[in-house]
Amino acid sequence: MTDNDPNANKSTPTDNPLAFLRDRFTKWLTAKIGVKWASGIAIGLTLLFLTLWNWKNIRELPGVSQALDFLSQEHIHRGAPDKLTIAVAHLDNDPEGKNERLLLDELEKFQGADILPLNTRIQVSYGGTLDENLANAHAQARKVLEEYRAQALLWGSVVEVNGRTTFRLRWTVSDLASQGQRYDPDGDLNLPSLFWEDLSHVLGLIVQTRMTKFASETGTFQSDKLKPFIAQVRRLLNDPSSRWGPMDRASVEFALGYSLLAVSIQSDDDDAAREAVQLFQSVLSKWTEENSPLQWARAQDNLGSALATLGEKEATIKHLQEALIAHQAALKEWTRDRVPLEWARAQNNLGTVLEAIGAREPGNEHLNQSIQRYRNALEEWTREKVPLNWAIVQNNLANALFALGQRQDGTQQLLEATVALRSALEVWNPQKNPLTWAGTQVNLGNTLQVLAQRRLGTEDLKAAITAYHDALQILTREKTPASWATTQNGLGSALYALSNHEVGVERLLEAEAALRAALTVWTRDKAEEDWAGAENNLGGVLVSLGEREQGTGHLQEAVRTFRAVLEVWKKKINSSDWIGAQANLCNALGMLGARENSVKDLQDAAQECRIALKGASRESDPADWALAEHNLGSALLALGERSSGTRLLDQAMISFNDALKERTKQSSPLDWAATQASLGRVLRILGERKNSPKLLGDAAAAYNNALEIFRSGGFIFDTDRIDKELRETM
Repeated sequence: MTDNDPNANKSTPTDNPLAFLRDRFTKWLTAKIGVKWASGIAIGLTLLFLTLWNWKNIRELPGVSQALDFLSQEHIHRGAPDKLTIAVAHLDNDPEGKNERLLLDELEKFQGADILPLNTRIQVSYGGTLDENLANAHAQARKVLEEYRAQALLWGSVVEVNGRTTFRLRWTVSDLASQGQRYDPDGDLNLPSLFWEDLSHVLGLIVQTRMTKFASETGTFQSDKLKPFIAQVRRLLNDPSSRWGPMDRASVEFALGYSLLAVSIQSDDDDAAREAVQLFQSVLSKWTEENSPLQWARAQDNLGSALATLGEKEATIKHLQEALIAHQAALKEWTRDRVPLEWARAQNNLGTVLEAIGAREPGNEHLNQSIQRYRNALEEWTREKVPLNWAIVQNNLANALFALGQRQDGTQQLLEATVALRSALEVWNPQKNPLTWAGTQVNLGNTLQVLAQRRLGTEDLKAAITAYHDALQILTREKTPASWATTQNGLGSALYALSNHEVGVERLLEAEAALRAALTVWTRDKAEEDWAGAENNLGGVLVSLGEREQGTGHLQEAVRTFRAVLEVWKKKINSSDWIGAQANLCNALGMLGARENSVKDLQDAAQECRIALKGASRESDPADWALAEHNLGSALLALGERSSGTRLLDQAMISFNDALKERTKQSSPLDWAATQASLGRVLRILGERKNSPKLLGDAAAAYNNALEIFRSGGFIFDTDRIDKELRETM
């Protein structure tokens, strides 16, 4: 054949059978679909053949194995968001997966986290330094973690050493990446203790990371997120396969205690607070002042907060005193020059405990110390450096000023408190910090209520009601039942106070509804003290409703309400709460007796007030003592009106004058006006019975004193009633 022979390059069955078949197939395919398509298919088949022929080498090329793993996935099974999940990738140099199955069998022994096998692998590439190659591999691993929503990824390879199989494994956890560790199974193919120690350490780091994230979300609803996390951490700590070193275990116990403390505060869960105390005490047996001074101080500070959470709900100050000791201990290591921000944290927490102790004591020493601690904290927690922390202290400072302002004349502390609260609200955001924003609104409402008693008018009360309503946009019965109940109680009190500026009963009915709402959460069996406080407030509303209506239904219910309250508060007889409830029962019985013309009820009323006065002291309980004297005077006045002579009326006048020794125009203008009005009434009746123009003149003067306050404050109901009595006197 010559070079130009058209058959020169054709194969024959005898020369090359495969080539012959290829040519015949190509000729047939070309005839069917054309040259272009036939050529493409032929090239594709050739590449497929070559790939299959060299598959063992090709699959080890960079990126090929990952691509194949991805293509072979039928669906992605991700880690549960409320659980700790360890993902396990395919191992290199384990083509049949026997060693991977061994690893997974061993991990099944561990019940502290979910194990998630992945149909993917992480490979260390070539082309850079070892550190660079490992960094790239860990970057791949983090992408896998993100995709599968796991917290840790275990990956690596199988290595043959002296005829024995061993694992070289690496952990990737968020920002942490291990350099790799060799683990040699024993004769029974069990992984060594070193593996379980490393696993426990890694899980401890995961727990710390998640706790830090929760801590960064202070002021948000966390209880629902924390409860499954708490269950998972308990599972970790109790797993028999765990090999906790003392420091790792301390870190995990601290995270669990911190989470329980947060749940206790948001959900009003005393059991969670008690467990947190136990955990922090356990942590302090491992984090000592000698081996971990700063961590020891942190545990002391959190122990103090847990103890204070319990102590704030108790009648005694035992836990509060223990909290004080713990916070003071933290300051031994959290010094201002060494860790100024942590020093400020301890100062703030000390202020909170001192404030709680001060609220239970008659003097103001601890309240003043609390205010100073808060001011100390503000020297380092400035608005520029840590605005959210600065706002926390402003809120706490306002609470202490509010407590002090209630005990002192004037409005200075109360006005300072409102400034601090409104400053905090400039920082808090209802979207980003809903709980702290709502809590500050509640505190503002409480402060404005008391301020309204000093400044009269309705502006402060209306602002307080707005603040409570704003808070209730965030606080719900479902998510924050205790805080919701507290806000409803405050709202009911503010509406009740505003009702005194109006003639009708609309505000009183709104107040009654708010207080009854609070009582659906504060039940007597679950929250006895709070229940008694809300019932006492409800009794006051019922008395006012009874005063403005013709029947006696509300007055009778008020009497039953105050008697029930006293059943609870009898265990703290002679306390301010008990004295106030006794005086309120006296008032309700007096009104009921006057309405039904029942001398017995009026005598019972006077007796209840005398009981209150036996427990009250003008020196230690001046406001409660004055209330009891005023109400005793009212009962004696009603009895005196229904009897001849002036003996009971004279006694009533003495009681009213005694009450005015504490109820001054400067310190409590509304109470002063109420007693002036009652004094005017008894003087008018005495003047009529004794035919004494002087007494009638004194009565008119007392009435005018009362009208000065009630008119300036817009108290329509009281103004109309007293103005009518004054005209009768003239």
